[in-house]
Amino acid sequence: MKRLTLTIIICLASLVSLLAQEKTQSESQILSLEIETLYKRGKIDEAIGKAEKLVKIEMKTSQTSVTYADAITTLANLLTENLRIIRSKGLENQLLDRELEAKRRVAWAGENNDVADKTETLFRQALKIYDRPIGDETTQTATIKGQLAWVRFHYLGKKVYTIDDVRPRIDEIELLYSEAIASHEKLLGKNNDLTLRTYIEFADFYLVYVNFEKALPYYEVYQTEIEKKFGNDSKKLLKCLIPIARILAISERQSEAVEIKKRIDKLSGRNEVLTSFNLTIRSKDLLAQNYAGKEFKKGKAVKVEILVDENGKIVEAIARTDKKKVEPEALQLTVRPFIYNNIARKMRGYFYYILD
Repeated sequence: MKRLTLTIIICLASLVSLLAQEKTQSESQILSLEIETLYKRGKIDEAIGKAEKLVKIEMKTSQTSVTYADAITTLANLLTENLRIIRSKGLENQLLDRELEAKRRVAWAGENNDVADKTETLFRQALKIYDRPIGDETTQTATIKGQLAWVRFHYLGKKVYTIDDVRPRIDEIELLYSEAIASHEKLLGKNNDLTLRTYIEFADFYLVYVNFEKALPYYEVYQTEIEKKFGNDSKKLLKCLIPIARILAISERQSEAVEIKKRIDKLSGRNEVLTSFNLTIRSKDLLAQNYAGKEFKKGKAVKVEILVDENGKIVEAIARTDKKKVEPEALQLTVRPFIYNNIARKMRGYFYYILD
């Protein structure tokens, strides 16, 4: 009798456990459907609330399971999309002057740094659980890397960084984007929306660091794929045509830039301004000057318009103020030459010279 009672108790316990598990699965499925519906309706904040509940449910079961990784990935993706929305609302145009955008990016980072940190933690935790080797990734893990790169790039926090501080971060973002693109191309193809988004984001990342050589190939492949998929009149092309025209304009290819600008103005319906580039980061001399105890707050910043020859030598310098001191010294500096498709190009741009 005792043995029978024990057996019944064990069976009942198993049944209760099974019913509890089924209930949890049912709650998870309901929440997942609600999250999807809310997201499609544009109710991101409500979707995030549901996603947080889903994470708590899956956490009780296991913090190392794939279902838990799926839950935290869903939450992290929603948080990232919300950060994207917040950021886009602060821009009149996604491709504004990069110097202005950099200042705004610092402000947004301060307001949303906690959310960005949480998002980054969730993405890294999910990647650790999925544990897919390079070359054997899924669309999901590739997308996580692209999203993580975007968050890392756009939300630096309130701290004032030196180049040495930022270098490892830049290298990681570059690696994440590279791996995401390789997987997306392999699994989804070049004309998939996720792949296209990663192309343009990676190109914009390089452009902020005035690395024209690495930015251009991604803008060009994005342009090719958008034209094939949406036609030559798609406004999506503005994302690549504006930076391409800016690069052509500063590299003494004015006639080509003018033709592209005509196309840009037609697509946008307004007269777009092709802004120049701050070439400071292309010069080790200028970087050393700006970051070796001569930050802007400690010295006077003088804007200098420059012309750089094919070898990277500054051959023309026009300073806004302090001309007698700044211009001769500027002419002694060099920047990294602009060489693309084995052709060296001149560059017109500017930098800020720091006076003690």
